[in-house]
Amino acid sequence: MKLFILLKLQLKKMANYTCKVESSRISKVSSIFVNITELFSRPELQSSAYQLDEKANLSLWCQIPGSPSANFTFLKNNVAIGEFQNFTKIVSVNDSGTYSCTAEIRGVKKESKPIPISVYAMLSAPEIDYNGSKSEVVLGRTLELSCWSREGTPPIFYTLYKANKVLERKNISSHAPALFLDNPNKPVDYRCIAQNLHSQGRKSSPALKVMVIAPVGKVNITILQNGEVESGREIVLRCSVDEGSWPINFEVYRHGQVEPLHKETTNLTHIVWHTLATSQDDAGQYYCMAYNRANSNQKVPRSSLITVKVILAPWKKGLIAVVVIGIIIAIMVLVAKWYFNKKAKGKQIPMEMSRPKPDPNYSIDKMSSEHMEDGVEGNFHYGHVEDMGNHAVKPTDENKGPDHMNAEVEYTEVEVSMPDPPRAPEKKAAETVYSEIRKANSDCGVNRHSRIEGSLDAT
Repeated sequence: MKLFILLKLQLKKMANYTCKVESSRISKVSSIFVNITELFSRPELQSSAYQLDEKANLSLWCQIPGSPSANFTFLKNNVAIGEFQNFTKIVSVNDSGTYSCTAEIRGVKKESKPIPISVYAMLSAPEIDYNGSKSEVVLGRTLELSCWSREGTPPIFYTLYKANKVLERKNISSHAPALFLDNPNKPVDYRCIAQNLHSQGRKSSPALKVMVIAPVGKVNITILQNGEVESGREIVLRCSVDEGSWPINFEVYRHGQVEPLHKETTNLTHIVWHTLATSQDDAGQYYCMAYNRANSNQKVPRSSLITVKVILAPWKKGLIAVVVIGIIIAIMVLVAKWYFNKKAKGKQIPMEMSRPKPDPNYSIDKMSSEHMEDGVEGNFHYGHVEDMGNHAVKPTDENKGPDHMNAEVEYTEVEVSMPDPPRAPEKKAAETVYSEIRKANSDCGVNRHSRIEGSLDAT
């Protein structure tokens, strides 16, 4: 009995094939060498370029060595795109991918090796900024710079320049921006260079000038008059800072007040404030504050307190002294006048009470009438007083004036001798006449009594 087994094999290479048959008692082996002849070789895919610029021409062709007739199919990313042997088109970025082709002869299909095709879009000028803004950075803070080309096929190579020197390079394989970190300590220019595989070359960003703001440091306050200001003159305060970027805002305060006395914004590191010291109310303690944009989110620096004293001007001191002395003198004059008036009144009252009344029997009028009756002519003296070598006859009513009331009364005794007439000799008689004499002694202020004796001579 014969047994036939038909095997259909797809042989890909030459080899020795063996067939073995076994039964319970018998085993037979037969070998044969098979020589395989290839119907056609593996197709080859060729391209005009593997990296192309956008809008460039791409040519692809698929061929079999020996050029036998076959059916060709092009594939992109393992997806058939057409049945043709040659392929030509103007490419765009979307044409980038992996290409291959297949050839089929009498049911035998073979595929070429895949080749990558990359199409690059031209880069746009990169944009550079930091921390999402284009304004300023505070000294000492880390600066984050970003460089990004909105258009262009990655990978993109970014290079950051700081003041025309390379700071750092980065290769970005996506459309994300490249980030760089730096700590500038002074104003500086940054520039970004972007480049990909496009033939046009690299693109440069505009220069980015970064302003580095130094916050205001220590604040100082001084007074130009050594702490003492004369009333009526100006108080001159100088407020300054050790460091800080312009512009700087200065504010002058008086201790205990909420509102500033003076505000000023300047591109200098100091200000000078003038105010007129009109009174002692302007004396006290003063301080100043200074800040810039770098201090906006921090505590505003403040100076120490300075004490200002307001003193009187010399002419005011002299005027006050004159007024005080004048008041004192006026008070002394009033007190003295009051004292002497009181003393004078006290002396006048007892003297008037102690004045004796004159005797009418001894008046001068009586004496005159008696002697006239006797026919005797006599010489009468009213108050004949010898005082300091001065002889004067004064009637009692002549002494008038302000001292009249204050003068003491003087009594003078006058003896008058009457001669006997020739025809009738009679006994001489002596008569005593009293008269009042008021006299004020200007040197001692004391009244005195004097007694004057006089005699009448007969002729």
